[in-house]
Amino acid sequence: MDALTEGAARAPAHRMAVAVPCWNEERRLPALLAALRALDPAPGAILAVDDGSDDGTAALLDRADDLALLRHGRNEGLGAGRNTLWRAARERGFPIVVYLDA
Repeated sequence: MDALTEGAARAPAHRMAVAVPCWNEERRLPALLAALRALDPAPGAILAVDDGSDDGTAALLDRADDLALLRHGRNEGLGAGRNTLWRAARERGFPIVVYLDA
């Protein structure tokens, strides 16, 4: 384990934001969100970006009241989604961002 991994492993969960970039993930998203909600200790925040999905992803995320939802008007790609989430996590004061691709 390198120093970065060890530091993340020791960091308090409330200081971590889980960042979920989503594009057309309607089928997989319910299981992923259930797994995140079951974490103990819970992360400080769950952030998701809908990257211009054209399936039911946006509606599913809209119904989730325990996450911060960001949107791209059109599909901008995984890198853009991760960058949007990183900025949002940092603006909210989270020093650690853990990416979990839907």
